[in-house]
Amino acid sequence: MAFSDNENKSKRVSALADINVTPLVDILLVLLIIFMVAAPTVHHGARLAAPDITPSDDKQPPKEDEKDTLVIDKEGKLKFRGKGYTLKDLAALIKADPQLKKTRELYLQADLDLPYGRVMEVIGSVRRAGIQKLGVVVNADELGIQPSPEDPPKKR
Repeated sequence: MAFSDNENKSKRVSALADINVTPLVDILLVLLIIFMVAAPTVHHGARLAAPDITPSDDKQPPKEDEKDTLVIDKEGKLKFRGKGYTLKDLAALIKADPQLKKTRELYLQADLDLPYGRVMEVIGSVRRAGIQKLGVVVNADELGIQPSPEDPPKKR
């Protein structure tokens, strides 16, 4: 801290209110170097396995009798194993069903015109009920997905 003499030459000495910029610049440069060295070691994002969207004959969607499928119709009503359920009843069924307890796997098929919020509400309830693997069943014809010219025609 620097001191100066007053113009009136009194015995009182006062401090100057100026900041010394050199140490501030030194600290900022050291921090910049630290962040430049540390930045490449930080990994961002999450590893996700993207699904294969090309149509093929090898990967047929599971049949309803093989896997449990939860269907949400246009009105937002839930159907599971051919019976209608409310969201609360479905959660209780999932917690009590021995097959679902064992596999913790469920497939969801929702109508295209259904509001997004309703689907997310069902997904949240199913997850809270104990389902860990939730698959989404999609009909390519409803979405208008056409096979690419390189793909062989489907055998029916």
